[in-house]
This record gives sequence, structure tokens and C-alpha cells, in this order.
Amino acid sequence: MALALVSPRSMGSSSNRPGTSRFTVRWARGRRSSSTCGQSGANSEVNKARSLPAQPRSQTILAVEDDELLLESVGAMLREQGYRVLAAPNGEAALQLLDAVEDVHLLFADLGLAGGMSGRQIADEAQPRRPGLLVLFTTGYTRNSIIHQGRLDPGVEFISKPFTHAALVAKIDQLLQRAA
Repeated sequence: MALALVSPRSMGSSSNRPGTSRFTVRWARGRRSSSTCGQSGANSEVNKARSLPAQPRSQTILAVEDDELLLESVGAMLREQGYRVLAAPNGEAALQLLDAVEDVHLLFADLGLAGGMSGRQIADEAQPRRPGLLVLFTTGYTRNSIIHQGRLDPGVEFISKPFTHAALVAKIDQLLQRAA
């Protein structure tokens, strides 16, 4: 499964035709492709994400993802929205950051990390250390330890890959506001 990320800040807007934009997509596995979006794409997710206002936020998010490009992209997305972001490529690094930084509000973890701990195992270790820590899981695969017969386990928050900038920010905002 390939995951494409389009960051509004990284998009170019030069084109020879009025009403069109050219942008480059960075694929999680290093491929690049370009596309042109015409006037009919004005209401697309990309344009919605581009219009999200950056609001000052005080929350810290610990993002755990083994794909370096995706981890960097998610970190940049969330920083653009005013969040403080700690990034970890694996469970061991995530737990070290959690122990070292006092004010982590939300753990955003990929369920399918390569080698070592899964996102679920990280959350299981993190929550006793930080009661009240919010957890948001993500994965590109639907068959995993949190979805059974098409339903999430009780109390589990989840966003499926691929997700848009707007969807990720909205989901994180929703969780943090609910907990406030």
C-alpha cells in the first residue's frame, strides 16, 4: 500500500494556464509525481487543508512512525498548526521521549511499526506512566488489533491512512477538546 502526502506548504502554485496549480506529491516510499489541478479542484481536500488557520496551541503530540518521510511530514503538518511535536521512529525512542518530556498530551502512533513494538504496545506501556494520555492510532491496514468485525475496540481512537492534513488536525483537535 502506498501513502501519498501533499503538504500545503510544499505545494508550488506556478502554472502556464490561469486557474490551475501544479504540485508535487511525495510518496512515503520516496517516489515523486506531479499533477495539475484546475479550477474544478477548488473544493478539494488539498484546498481545504491549505485554508486551515494556524491557531496557537499549547499541546504536545508524540508521533511514532517508522517511515521517516511520513514522520517528517506529519510533524511538519502539526507544527504548522501550532502543536509542539516530538517524533520517534520506534517504540523504544517513543517511551524515552515520554519519560523525558513532562507535558505530552497525545500519542499518535502507527499500529504497524516495523520490528520491535507495535503502536498498541507503545500505548499499553505509555498509559500507566501517563494516566490521561490521549492516544490516536493510525494504519494503512484494517486487519489489526483494534478493529474487530468492522468495529473499533471500546475507547480506541483511530484515523485511517491515507489521511488528509485537514482530517488529521480535525481528529486531534476533537480529541484534545473532548479531554479538556
